[in-house]
Amino acid sequence: MNVTISLNSVLGSLLLQILIFADYIRKYNTDVFQRKIFLQTLAFMFITAVCDMLFLFFAGHTKTWVYHTLNAITYLYFICQTAGYFYLFIFVDYIAYKNPNRTRKFMRISLVLMIIHTIILLCNVKGEFYFFISRDDNMYHYGSLYIIRVIASALPAVFIIFVFLYSLAVKDGKFEKTAVFIALTYILSVGVSSIFDIKRMTSSLVWPAITAMLLYTYFFIIRQDARIDSLTKIGNRFALNEFIDKLSRLTTQESWAIIMLDMDHFKEINDTLGHTVGDMALRDMAEIIKGSIGPADFAARYGGDEFVIAVKSDPPPLLARLQEAIQRFNDQKKRSYQIQMSFGYDIFVTGTDQIVQDFLGHIDSLMYAQKKYKMNRRGKISVLSPAFLDSDAAKKEAGGA
Repeated sequence: MNVTISLNSVLGSLLLQILIFADYIRKYNTDVFQRKIFLQTLAFMFITAVCDMLFLFFAGHTKTWVYHTLNAITYLYFICQTAGYFYLFIFVDYIAYKNPNRTRKFMRISLVLMIIHTIILLCNVKGEFYFFISRDDNMYHYGSLYIIRVIASALPAVFIIFVFLYSLAVKDGKFEKTAVFIALTYILSVGVSSIFDIKRMTSSLVWPAITAMLLYTYFFIIRQDARIDSLTKIGNRFALNEFIDKLSRLTTQESWAIIMLDMDHFKEINDTLGHTVGDMALRDMAEIIKGSIGPADFAARYGGDEFVIAVKSDPPPLLARLQEAIQRFNDQKKRSYQIQMSFGYDIFVTGTDQIVQDFLGHIDSLMYAQKKYKMNRRGKISVLSPAFLDSDAAKKEAGGA
């Protein structure tokens, strides 16, 4: 084992992990659940790296206390390393599906497997089948059943592959494509480097691979946070601009129903109840939207009290779900206000001469036409088609939109 190379590798990884943590802890993150998982992953990897560094410092010294210290360090190393790998899998699953309940199930499964691995590891105290430290020179050696450690380290990667393959096989297997790249990076870089290090009994390659993985994951988090509205925790204008640019660049024809939503009487909420309550109303509206759309749909805050939703399905069922959710919210009477909305929608077809920015202006005018129409009808309105809202009759009654 080349101790100098291994030490440089571990120390470099520790420094970068500290820098990632110091920068991340100061940032405001809109996804608290994701933040918690990533910080736990960093913590496990940091403890593992510290254990590896300490082992490299003390290995080879012949004093008795060194033997017991190296054993304790090695046990902690294996426990935290396995936990770190499992938390990387948990993090990849969460960014792929953004489903906390689903991810919590995998956390429970991972916890059971980690406990089983820890019990097996502790049995090594008597059997020395996992690893052992030679008393004469205090050096690390593989045990007869070292394959257990290999299996424990590989299980998270196996889970990732299985989950993605299963998701591709089912009808609604939608996931974030970036998560696939992170998963492949994790499996290939960490997997290949671990195999190399196991054969050479070193840690010179695995730490650069893990550090690169953590850095890429951190860059992904920063980019993702830049696309989230900090107040409503829904997509922001930057995310909307990205989505519009994506639609504009499509050369194939795809039909997207784009809906513009506006909260009715929002100014009254702000003026009478205060801007803090107004912010609460915006968050409630965003939660209703997130609970009504599907995993393949897009939603963002357009500005102020306006939201944009884009779906590939027929919009009336979605609008009906939104109205039902709003009605349930209002019936609960948990707030000092009630939520009402106006909307405009139409079908945008990619790969044609339609311009997305002009189309947004078009559905914006339809939304305001409905708002004025509702005012004249004293709020009694159903899901109206864009053809009706754009008709001369609707514009005449609305007073010209």
